Amino acid sequence: MPRRKKPSEIYLAWEKIVFGDGTYTHKYSPESQQAWAALWQQHCEGEAFAGTSIGDAALLCSLGYDQAAHQGDWHAAKERIERYFEHPQWQTDEDGSQQMLLGDRARACWACGDEDQALELFTQLVAQTKAYHRLPLILVILVLLEICQSQPEEAIASDRLIEFSRQVTPQYVGKRVRLKTLAGSTYGELAALLQSARTARESARTARTKKESQ
Repeated sequence: MPRRKKPSEIYLAWEKIVFGDGTYTHKYSPESQQAWAALWQQHCEGEAFAGTSIGDAALLCSLGYDQAAHQGDWHAAKERIERYFEHPQWQTDEDGSQQMLLGDRARACWACGDEDQALELFTQLVAQTKAYHRLPLILVILVLLEICQSQPEEAIASDRLIEFSRQVTPQYVGKRVRLKTLAGSTYGELAALLQSARTARESARTARTKKESQ
């Protein structure tokens, strides 16, 4: 049996911040943020970043993004998540890790007012969806839903967001669905559409599982 790889010091420090060991009350506490900042300065700033493994870099960039987003500081969140894509080895990271951070990057771009960049990143994610690997599309639907739910319910969504939602919803459900005219949809209406797509997908999966078990 191959020997299990020993966790890195960065992973162990990240684990303490995220899951707690009595040192930190939760990952958003001032103490947790200070601990993250020390790790970031040591391993993600300057030339040291290239020497940090891509797996550890993903952990620190993602945690930094999460802490900043929790505080509503989306510009800091965007800077931290984009640092991951500056690592010389980011394209060698696991597909799932790349895609999750790409989803975070799209969310941050949107929150910072760069809708075009966010939709471009969403499009990249959708293109990575395979019949046997639907994580990218799932991430897109979840982030789009979060975006719509964060906006005033009666505000009108942009034409590009409406069109993109119209295109990806049938792909997510996995079958042709008849959509009513979406032009001029509000964020509340788009959120309802995306949520209904999630419900339909879950119902179909449950029915399929039940049928296979009979």
